[in-house]
Amino acid sequence: MGSQVNETAAPVGFEIRPEHRLTVAAVTGAGSGMGRAIACDLAEQGYRVVLIGRRADRLAETAAMAPDRMLAAPTDMADADAAAVALAKAEAALGPIDIAVASAAVYPRAYFLDQSAASFSDVMRANIDGVANLIRPVLPGMLERRLGRIVVIGTLADLNPI
Repeated sequence: MGSQVNETAAPVGFEIRPEHRLTVAAVTGAGSGMGRAIACDLAEQGYRVVLIGRRADRLAETAAMAPDRMLAAPTDMADADAAAVALAKAEAALGPIDIAVASAAVYPRAYFLDQSAASFSDVMRANIDGVANLIRPVLPGMLERRLGRIVVIGTLADLNPI
């Protein structure tokens, strides 16, 4: 933590274009837990960070930790249209998203057979569709710039809590 942004890092086979550096990150689940910690760390490193999550109050708490570097974007990422609109607004405000971190997830803490079909579908929409709905709108720009990072975080902590 507290390290400088590595503006010259590039994946193998990619060249850094001098007109663009990694400067903007979008983090889902940024209202609490790992998402909040990742967002705060990125802001501390100098990135502008789009905070994404369903709870506006929790995102506002996160944004207050670095108000000059963070933008709260309350959004249900399971909704593809809403996700695309939120990400487009964020890019209009902060610039192209260079780093997309999918750290949001829901865990109902229920056995599979105890869940209704609707409940199970809601979990899949949040945990699977939510990741795709983060990546789909930002990936074309990353490919065009030949620069970007996508990080997808998963856990089994609900089975074996830390």
